[in-house]
Amino acid sequence: MEWIDSEGGPLVLVPGTVLGAWTGCAGSDYDRACGIDDHIGLLDVGRTQALVLGDEPASTTCLPEQGLLLRWVAAETEEAVLAAVPRALRRAAWGPASTREVPDGPVYLFDAGWTGEESAAEGRLRLDLPTRRHRVRAALVEPDEETTVVLVRLEPLGS
Repeated sequence: MEWIDSEGGPLVLVPGTVLGAWTGCAGSDYDRACGIDDHIGLLDVGRTQALVLGDEPASTTCLPEQGLLLRWVAAETEEAVLAAVPRALRRAAWGPASTREVPDGPVYLFDAGWTGEESAAEGRLRLDLPTRRHRVRAALVEPDEETTVVLVRLEPLGS
């Protein structure tokens, strides 16, 4: 399982079609991403939007079979955080939904401080989303006394 980390700021999910337009700390995009004070937020990038995973600089992975981004806030081990996902899904109190439309092609998850080009060398996760339109919701969940996660659900809405 591949996890993406940040150096303290938010992570961002950027469509590959505008990857070169993400300026990170070299421009104003990192500051704009840091302005998101919720678990998720949308920022304009070129003719589309990037999804910002704000609030916590938590290690994040994708669980594509469940349509989730899993953010590891607190847990002893990777096995413990993964084992907590079913309980977290049952207990999740989802926040407000945003609708996000992405261009065709992959999207990339990486530290918002990097430019789109730098992210290739510094570490990013490629996601191939099944549709262009998604409802995006997030939930902070404590499925047990030792585990806290943020779930970001990407629900396909069709073409």
